Amino acid sequence: MSGDQFLWQLRTITKKIENKKREAVLWREIAEGLGQSTEGERVQSSGSPDRMAEAISRAVDYERAAEAMTWELINLQHEVILMIDGMGNENHSLILSEYYVHGMSLQEISHEWERSVRHIKRVKREAVAEFSEKYSDRIKKAENVTACHL
Repeated sequence: MSGDQFLWQLRTITKKIENKKREAVLWREIAEGLGQSTEGERVQSSGSPDRMAEAISRAVDYERAAEAMTWELINLQHEVILMIDGMGNENHSLILSEYYVHGMSLQEISHEWERSVRHIKRVKREAVAEFSEKYSDRIKKAENVTACHL
């Protein structure tokens, strides 16, 4: 695992949480739709309880998975922030924090720093190299933990 891959986990987990939350909302909407159906002016009080229960169960499963992943993200963010704060070059710390922790794009950072995107890419590449060198042991340890989970 490279330093970039280690840091990229923050964005990956964030995206997975968003997906789980979307799925939970979808299953809740399906459950609500199964609970109410209209037929002209007559209102049918209930759909299939088994299908509704299954939809609710799936929504709850996705919500629980999102919550567990949120705690995983919080712990990883805390660790990464401490690692980034321990770097020597302040610009490197700042760019890694803005890009990986706060999810800013290189274009947004470029605009904020009033520098070209090309310059920002170069600084990010240097920052990742410094991070990788400084924390190579921690990155290797994370790689081993990830391999055990597969």
